[in-house]
Amino acid sequence: MKNIFTPKLRNIPPFAGLPEQACDYLQAHLLRYDFSPGRSIISKGKRGSFFAIVGQGALIIQEANGETKTLLPGAMFGEGMMRYGVPSSFSVRALTETSLWVIKRSDWLIAQSVPLPVKEKITVPKQKKKVRNYRWLSTLIILSIFIITGITILGPTLFNYTNDLITKLAIDADRLDLAKEYLDIVIKINPESPQLYDTLGFILYQENKKIESQGIFEKALILDDSLASAQNNIGVIFMDEGDITKAINHLENAVELDPTSATTYLNLGNAFLKAQDYQSALQSYQKSYELNPDLIEAKVLWASVALEIGQPSAAKEVWQDVLTIDPTNAISNRGLGVIAVLDKDFENALPYLQIASLVLPKDAITRYYLGVTWENLNNTDKAVAEYEAVLALSQNEELIQRAQQHLARIQD
Repeated sequence: MKNIFTPKLRNIPPFAGLPEQACDYLQAHLLRYDFSPGRSIISKGKRGSFFAIVGQGALIIQEANGETKTLLPGAMFGEGMMRYGVPSSFSVRALTETSLWVIKRSDWLIAQSVPLPVKEKITVPKQKKKVRNYRWLSTLIILSIFIITGITILGPTLFNYTNDLITKLAIDADRLDLAKEYLDIVIKINPESPQLYDTLGFILYQENKKIESQGIFEKALILDDSLASAQNNIGVIFMDEGDITKAINHLENAVELDPTSATTYLNLGNAFLKAQDYQSALQSYQKSYELNPDLIEAKVLWASVALEIGQPSAAKEVWQDVLTIDPTNAISNRGLGVIAVLDKDFENALPYLQIASLVLPKDAITRYYLGVTWENLNNTDKAVAEYEAVLALSQNEELIQRAQQHLARIQD
């Protein structure tokens, strides 16, 4: 057939609000199917698990109330099947030679899980993006450079204060380029300053240039291996790279040099967790939130480890405490839901897991336990949808196998 248009998903409501990466993924996985006249495409009550856009020809759709209408090129159907995995509430058949563009539910779920880059916890404070006019910032940076280069005897305290001020202003203005340009210049003025290299490494890390940032952090440590922030920062780099032994070594150095840093203890806990040293992770997380009671992440992770090592009561108490501060905290809701499932208290598990799933729809663990909950509450349609989501989202072989076993049991 000729003149079959290819839809641009970014212009279609179910996809227009998705992140660019997710939309591009779905566009690349758009499938074309051709149907002869009279061919049945989906019957009411069947689980189609797809969304369709008419590319060519004509279809007839019969709604649940018995009404029928004709679908022409550009018409769409099946959003509920794609989003939620529900059975079709209508029947569709081809009136003429027809082509459909189809998005499968599995591809839709994968698109939801396309991750955004995650920034590790470098100890230079992260600033929130602000939409403001910062034209004055370039002038201030240039003026500062003239001041620094014009003063032949500049005390180290004033020098460091000026550098910190300028770089923080640039970061606050979301102008990493200006911060980097400024640091490149002042490093030439004072090439022996480990703090300058440490800050430059942070800028490069924020730009996702991890290899370059590692080299810069190493320069900072060569100049001063007692710089706690650089020890922490290079530890985070090694943790990103999967070299957990080196990460732990540097992070332990960092907490020894600065035992008041809650963020460094949090990073150390993450490293121990990746090394499956649960007791050390537990101690690091506990120290982190003792130093900073507002650091909810440390408390949440502490409870996760407590549950892992068989302390559900302690984990439950901490997660409930977190929810008094942050009722939508996804990990705490998931944890309390999991504990309720383990206790076979499925009615109480459901609201916790539903909140967690709304906040983190790509989390396969939440979707698995939500499936178990729906299955035990005798809602097999919703259970199947959750288990299918696990298969689409997870790369954990054990979790996938469990979901497959549940699906097989439901089908039997």
